[in-house]
Amino acid sequence: MNLKKLVRAGTLLAILGTSLYAGTPGITGIHSGTYDLKAYRFGINYATTVSSYNWVIDFTNNGEGTVKLTDGQVHAILGFNVDYKLLGDKTITDNNDGTYTLRYKFQPQGFFSSPIFTFETVLDITETPTGLSITSVDSDNNGTPGAKSISTTGSFPIELNWFGSTN
Repeated sequence: MNLKKLVRAGTLLAILGTSLYAGTPGITGIHSGTYDLKAYRFGINYATTVSSYNWVIDFTNNGEGTVKLTDGQVHAILGFNVDYKLLGDKTITDNNDGTYTLRYKFQPQGFFSSPIFTFETVLDITETPTGLSITSVDSDNNGTPGAKSISTTGSFPIELNWFGSTN
């Protein structure tokens, strides 16, 4: 009897878990809007953008696309602002399940020798009547939205949590 209840609860959690990211697969066109991000280290929010910044997401290449991101500034937990740059090509791939993988390089300026972080962040992107709603997915299942950098020129690994919209 208890095993049966446990199996039912597990099935319900599996169903709910897969529906938490109910984005829209197959998005097409060019979408512009604004983003914000938060930087985490060991689950602690170390920095948050000081304002929203522009992005343009181009889905015109059959599931592969490009993203133009405006560089910005974050307010760090230590009480000061840090400028950042988004370097090189920024690409986005449709994962065919309502999530999209954003690949990019992030470089805080004048912070721990300006390390360069390489990321593959999974985003939940949902079409709405007014545009796209975009949030980071906790793809490494550590309780923090976003993903840790996959390589860095420094030794200060971080996670970036993106969120924003387009119109």
